[in-house]
Amino acid sequence: MSLTMKLRHHLLWILLALSMILWPSHAVEAETTQNTPNAQAAPSDSITDQLATIVNDMKELQDKKTALTKEIKAERDDAHKQELEESLTRTNTQLKEYTALFEKIALGGIDTSRFDTPAKQAIQQVDDYDWQKELVQIAQPVFAEMKKITDAPRKRDVLRLEQKEIDERLSMLDKGLATFAQINLAELPETAQKNLKDIEAGWQNLHKELERERKLVVIKLDELTTKEGFTTRLYKGAWSFMTGRGLLLLITIATLSGLMYLFNRFLVFIEKREKNNISIQWRVFILLYQIITTLVAVLVTLMILYSSGDMVLFGIAILIILAFLVTSRNSIPKYFTKTRIFLNIGQAREGERVIYNDLPWKISRINLYTVYLTNPLLENGTVRLTIDHLNNMISRPVKMDETWFPTVVGDVIYLNGTQYKVMRQTPEYVYLTSSGTEIIYPSKDFIKDKVLNVSYGYYISTELSLNYAAINGDIDAVITTLQEALNARIQAENPDAHKAIKSLTIDFNRIDEQNNAVFLIAFSMGSFATDYRGSIIRLAQRCAVKTAQEHNWSLKTIRTFSIDESKPTQ
Repeated sequence: MSLTMKLRHHLLWILLALSMILWPSHAVEAETTQNTPNAQAAPSDSITDQLATIVNDMKELQDKKTALTKEIKAERDDAHKQELEESLTRTNTQLKEYTALFEKIALGGIDTSRFDTPAKQAIQQVDDYDWQKELVQIAQPVFAEMKKITDAPRKRDVLRLEQKEIDERLSMLDKGLATFAQINLAELPETAQKNLKDIEAGWQNLHKELERERKLVVIKLDELTTKEGFTTRLYKGAWSFMTGRGLLLLITIATLSGLMYLFNRFLVFIEKREKNNISIQWRVFILLYQIITTLVAVLVTLMILYSSGDMVLFGIAILIILAFLVTSRNSIPKYFTKTRIFLNIGQAREGERVIYNDLPWKISRINLYTVYLTNPLLENGTVRLTIDHLNNMISRPVKMDETWFPTVVGDVIYLNGTQYKVMRQTPEYVYLTSSGTEIIYPSKDFIKDKVLNVSYGYYISTELSLNYAAINGDIDAVITTLQEALNARIQAENPDAHKAIKSLTIDFNRIDEQNNAVFLIAFSMGSFATDYRGSIIRLAQRCAVKTAQEHNWSLKTIRTFSIDESKPTQ
């Protein structure tokens, strides 16, 4: 499933990569073109000078060849004859190279070796089908183009190395000949003089051969050396690219982008119409639609490149697509897992509850490549994830009374013994305020802590200790008296607080160590009664003290109140 998306995006990257790869080839073509007869950079007088120089060297080589041929015929010494034959071989090789170079320069620098093989033989193919050979044939234009790009620099490097070697040999030979010239031949016998003269003649001939070879290398280097500046070559290469393969790539990219835009717009249109459709048939249709549109995009791209006749671009596209398919082979199990999730038959399903980042979420929508998680009690409570995130999640069905977060905005809570009011709560943070001070609390830590939410009701209590002897052991009478007194006093002094009371419970708790009877006064408050928490307990304690005084119950202690959360009624 995500394979189709990756392949469609890779098509655009392929075309952009092709433009970067092939631009240098146009620069090389422009560089090569400038050395041809049609190029403006090579003046005719320079070609004439080169041809004249080569003709002179060829004449010297021809004369040398004639002389060597005569000497070989007249020579009787086998050893010397072999040396002459080797010299003749070198001379023939140089003469052949000069002849080929003369012809090449006269024809504007074209590759004459290409015409040595008949055209039919050059393009002949094997009748038996071999996919490996076919693949090589598809890739051959690509590698030929790359070879063409690097051909001139490689030739220049070889020629520079050859020139360096010749220069070193000439330097050594000059030193040797200089030493040889210092020998006084008159002081030597005639036989030695003859041998030395023969040696000198041989090395002088070698010196001339090396000089001719160096001159030949210099001419070849000059032929391969660019005469234009970098800016001019860059401009010509860019212009050649833009009017050739660049234009073709632009057309291909524009066509592919238009197709993908139309396919995506149609998909958005049908998804809006079927917004609430989560059936497996609908999801299978979306999956097949993506696969088919991706194949169409690939085929259209290849058809455009093939129809243009540019086998280099076509071959590169084929190779990149094949490489992508081969590298994606190990990811096939992952694609099947993602497909199961999209078809809503995985372990995490649409409409169910999951835990992500320690918070509860509802999977509101599973799209082809993304998943939307929502929490109705959080501000901006929608998170977009890639479908991969659901691989390791397990969801469960949601009931109507599920609690999605401990609080809502405006709730009053107790956290670590301090009262706070919830101002905002987002997927990342909960914003609390207490006495004008704002506290930012991480949401995942907030939900883990023991938060006491008193906005939906709470219990508040206080303890009253009376002397057991003073009440004459009549516990029921004390409870009834306190019940009536507290109800009447609270209703009279704070009717709103009285309405918020769900129940008032007064009960005997225990006999403490001092032989005092301890009574528990507990209020069960309703929702949104946090404003009366302090006033109701103070009013209850004041009323209890006054009632004890009226009945001479000998009040001992009143303990501080305690508060506990009541179950929220959301």
